Amino acid sequence: MEEKLDGIRDMVKSSVLIIEDDDDSRRAIAKLFARAEWKVLEAADGDSGIELAIRNRPEVILCDLLMPKSNGFQVCRTIRQQLQPTKIIVVSGRDYAVDRASALEAGADEYLLKPITWEVLCDTIDRLLAAIPRRPGVTTSRRNYVRCRRD
Repeated sequence: MEEKLDGIRDMVKSSVLIIEDDDDSRRAIAKLFARAEWKVLEAADGDSGIELAIRNRPEVILCDLLMPKSNGFQVCRTIRQQLQPTKIIVVSGRDYAVDRASALEAGADEYLLKPITWEVLCDTIDRLLAAIPRRPGVTTSRRNYVRCRRD
């Protein structure tokens, strides 16, 4: 019975995919989301991230820009073609206008500079997810996502 309840809880939890090649950074971010009761998926490279995104369809993807296999631009293009409502946030240490513009053009919804605070990340996610249009008569888990911060 407990396994069934865990499965139901997972169905209503919002999910985030963290695609980051730095293990320590990825784990630290994952812990913050887990504490906020999000279902957390992790990938250490772009190819694994694309596979997890397509298989699990998370509400939010945090994606590093420079990483092995597929870079953040390639990840954004591939995921955006297949997962329209998923919100993609590129997180990078590179503060170049061309990188920001290229990431947004590739399909990212937001571009944040490292290091980022939990508050900035949560505000960004809450703003992006609140902007998903509601279809009349349809209730989806995307409209009932778990907020990062509780007011």
